[in-house]
This record gives sequence, C-alpha cells and structure tokens, in this order.
Amino acid sequence: MAEPLGVAYTLAGRIADAVALLTQAMEQSIATDMVVTQTPCCVSLGEAQLLAGRLEEAHALAEHALAFAHAHQERGNEAYALRLLGEIAVRRDPLESAQAYPTISKPSP
Repeated sequence: MAEPLGVAYTLAGRIADAVALLTQAMEQSIATDMVVTQTPCCVSLGEAQLLAGRLEEAHALAEHALAFAHAHQERGNEAYALRLLGEIAVRRDPLESAQAYPTISKPSP
C-alpha cells in the first residue's frame, strides 16, 4: 500500500512525504525480495526525486529500474523507466535530447 500512497502524495505535491514513503517502500521491497514491486517503487521514487529537483538521484533510480525490469522481463516497467529517463533528460541543462530519444535517427538530407 505504501507505493500507491507515495504516488498519491507525489501527485498532490507532497514531495517530501512521497520521497520518505517511497524510499521506505523500496527498501522494504528489496528486504523482502518482492520482485514484482521493486521496479514500480523505484520508478515512483525516481519521479518524486525528479519533481524535487534531484536529477542525479532520479537518474540513478531510473537506470536501476530499467536494468531490473529488463533482467526480469518486465516490458511495461521498462517502458515506465524509459519514460522517466526521457523526462529527466529534457529537464537537464543543457538539454540532453539525444539521451531523451536515443532510438530516433535524423532523416538523411
């Protein structure tokens, strides 16, 4: 129940509460080896960190979520992690558009 409540806190703008709750949820998920909840907790915490302006923490969480989802063949969670990485890339200064959209190639002239 902690992860959905943390997401609700994030959406309500209660970022500090969201980060605390989602951190706790992720730690519990890892400690109990609940594979099915680890990636969603990680992505949700990454989103809260992004909204808190902590881009490096958000990026590390998104990379971890992507690797974990890929290793466990969680295609939907891979997509969420990739979306988060895109959101992080477009908020960086200078803009990292190449990292936001790595598979899009420019058309030939």
